Amino acid sequence: MAFFFGQMNHELRPNDFRSETWKRLTNALEAELERLRESNDAQSLGVTDTAVIRGQIKAVKNILALGQQPSASDRSRPENFPVGTLVELQELGLDPLN
Repeated sequence: MAFFFGQMNHELRPNDFRSETWKRLTNALEAELERLRESNDAQSLGVTDTAVIRGQIKAVKNILALGQQPSASDRSRPENFPVGTLVELQELGLDPLN
């Protein structure tokens, strides 16, 4: 599994998500997600502040999603192919969208 932050590409392995560190990080992120949601719901925020909090919520969710293994049916859906795979298939005359 690869993920990108800026110009960096990091490879994560399934065992990375079984570690005690990942479990502690997940707990901290879930607590932060709850705090952000409460902050967003409890306050009368302006458009900009609301957008900032929603962006933070999305970022936390994206990190948490790294630990979720896609099901076989999810992996077979074209929109979940690794970047470039769909184009490569189409160049070979194989179009999974049709």
